Amino acid sequence: MARFTTVSVARSDGRSEFLQNGSLVPNEPPRKDETPGPDGSIDFYLKLQENDPTALDWKRKLGGTNFILAELPKDYVLWQHRRVKAKNGKANADSARQDTYLYGHPNGKGRFRSAQEFYPHLLWLACDQENDSFHNCSCKYCFSDRMAGTEATTKSAQPEAPTKPLDSRAEPSKAALPTPLAKKAAIKTEPRSTQILNLKTQEQQFDSNPENDFIYRPGEIVWFSKRTSAWGLSVVLKRDLQNNERRYLLQPLSHPASHPAVAVRDRDSIRPWLAWSVPLPTITQLRELTYDQVPWARVVAGEFDKGDPEVDGSILAAKAINESYSLFDKVDLPTAPGEVHYKGMFLGGEKIWAGEPVRLMGRTKDEIVILVVNQMIERTAADATTAVTMVGDVYKFIEMPMPAEYQDRRNWPVNEDLPVRMNADLSFRNQVSADAGGNIWCEWRLLEPMARKGLNDIKGRWYETRLLLPTLRGKATYDLDLQAGRASDASLFMNSRGEVLGSRPGIRKRNRLATLGGAVPADTKISRGLDGPQEDIIIPDQVQQ
Repeated sequence: MARFTTVSVARSDGRSEFLQNGSLVPNEPPRKDETPGPDGSIDFYLKLQENDPTALDWKRKLGGTNFILAELPKDYVLWQHRRVKAKNGKANADSARQDTYLYGHPNGKGRFRSAQEFYPHLLWLACDQENDSFHNCSCKYCFSDRMAGTEATTKSAQPEAPTKPLDSRAEPSKAALPTPLAKKAAIKTEPRSTQILNLKTQEQQFDSNPENDFIYRPGEIVWFSKRTSAWGLSVVLKRDLQNNERRYLLQPLSHPASHPAVAVRDRDSIRPWLAWSVPLPTITQLRELTYDQVPWARVVAGEFDKGDPEVDGSILAAKAINESYSLFDKVDLPTAPGEVHYKGMFLGGEKIWAGEPVRLMGRTKDEIVILVVNQMIERTAADATTAVTMVGDVYKFIEMPMPAEYQDRRNWPVNEDLPVRMNADLSFRNQVSADAGGNIWCEWRLLEPMARKGLNDIKGRWYETRLLLPTLRGKATYDLDLQAGRASDASLFMNSRGEVLGSRPGIRKRNRLATLGGAVPADTKISRGLDGPQEDIIIPDQVQQ
């Protein structure tokens, strides 16, 4: 058996009780009675001891490679939820299920569902000399307190004496917090001139608001109408609202020898990048080449077969962009060594924010599975290679007969763990069914909490039915579907990143402009929206319509 060096965290913010409606209540699960229910089912919580195999597994995961946490921080307790459904009046062993949760977070609302979910909070306990979880901790529950704008968390207790190692054969480090668990306690945090109550930027908040009906985002690749029968590929430079019309400033993609003028289009004249499949280049000799491999000067001079160099430039540029990604807006919070967290990224042709859903590859083409991204983490290995991991909860879209209690709409539940855009979309779709007299209930069912997904697991952005389906299906067809009580998921009418002309794994780029390369003019500027200057949200009147 491998030896583990024990690691101790010398302080804790855990609470065995928390304030609820003016009274102190235990910070623990509600049911601890093992007695079977009237139908024979079993449903209770069991407190795990420190030497329980499950508890040891948590502590190994929290310690890191070759390390083990000596003990959980004070007043943090593992409880195992044990459930067995009944069959014929007896507990059915085939349906037994066990889920482990860590209780003790000071807000009383949070229970950590895995060691991975607790790790950011443990890291904060180990690192933060300011001892301020409200502003400095990136865990799910401290983050939700910041989003609510209420300092529910309290500062941790003063450090206690470090715990002695469990294994006397392994010499503990002189520091209470050796790597790889965290940086040494002596590391100082940079002073903060302003303390940020809300980690989301203004543009990020705008894109997460269900009242915002701008579908496309600055920096994204979209299809646009050329005002003929043809459609082209372009990048969104800006968006604005004029005379109640949502407008987009677009830069068409092209070869590097010349670039078309920018154009302004409304929503009806644009389609998402993944709404349609990309055709092959019109010039046969270019079909096996990448954008950077093409001798564009010779192509434009007519040395190749007949075709349209501008169209082929846009096709090959879009393919290269689809294979690339870049990250932006670093999160200034304590992280593990070699890790950087970000608020957003450009993944292929789309812009994605932390805190919102993305479409995942399903087991079948019609299976609708999403990941609500809690964290975007880039890790740099010893050989300087990088990899991005998305951490969040995986949900599957479910349709089922409407439960009897939901006939009264006042009983419709709201899943507070879902982003508000998803809840608004779900409510809309259930209202469509109910208004038409249907008996179908839709919901997002949790499949895997705090899952870790790579970029190749992601199909692309998730889009609201109400916003995108009228465009994809056509308004007449969409309205007929609503009258019949059907509001299909927009993802059923979208491609995935991997379906674009044999795309390869993601290629890291420095930023979005580096990704666009010669497909756009050298002086191209992409708006930062509400995070930029005022001109970033205004499209000049003199721009070509």
